[in-house]
Amino acid sequence: TSSKTSVVEKPVVPAKKRKIKKKSTPKPVEKKFEIVARELEVTVSPAACTAFVYSTVRFIGSNLLVIWKIEITVEKKVKNGAVITSKLYQENNACSEFIQIISDSIEQEVMSDVKLSPAGGIMIDESTDLATQKHLILYLSYLKAGELKISYTKLLNLSSGTAVSITAHIIAYLKSFGVDLSKIFGMGSDGASVMIGKHGGVSQLLKDTSPHLVEVHCVAHRLALACVEQKKFRTLFLESIVSTVFVLQTFTYKPC
Repeated sequence: TSSKTSVVEKPVVPAKKRKIKKKSTPKPVEKKFEIVARELEVTVSPAACTAFVYSTVRFIGSNLLVIWKIEITVEKKVKNGAVITSKLYQENNACSEFIQIISDSIEQEVMSDVKLSPAGGIMIDESTDLATQKHLILYLSYLKAGELKISYTKLLNLSSGTAVSITAHIIAYLKSFGVDLSKIFGMGSDGASVMIGKHGGVSQLLKDTSPHLVEVHCVAHRLALACVEQKKFRTLFLESIVSTVFVLQTFTYKPC
């Protein structure tokens, strides 16, 4: 008799589902520095590499140093005990890129605070560079935790220096961050007609979206104008004195 082997199928037990923890999405600036840290990691920890690159670039930008000084700054840090074993990301282009990344991160943080502020104001001034490109520097004043903050925000490139162009660029920039324009209550400027002109100035055009806006003529610019006028008045005053003395001398002159 042949023995038959029976095969008993074991019930399939479903595997327990593993809970996958969602990783928090790193900020662009943190992600970039993490990549740099991995590439720099030879004998130094990623945290140390990240801190080294960030602090060096931040020092260059915050002290308004020229980009090419990054190599000198790195050398000084190494001499003072900083441990770094790689030459990566120490050239001018890398420093410029990192400064832009840090700048974007700070801009996002500032604009988030401006958006949450119950009220705000703008300070603007227009200039032209050597390439005849017009720019508009923009500062924003806002409240954060009950404290007044004033922050440099952006250097806008203008298509032209007209009031319409300046107003359009300001509105477009603020709207891109979701800022409620009706909460802008003040505008400071150099007092030029294009800025505070009664009929077609930037302040008047902004009142269409910020009806409670009050324009303020910069004190420093007013002082400069007063000094210029004082110089003209002083010259005329001295000329009148000299003329008077000359006339008196002519009438009182008695020949011997």
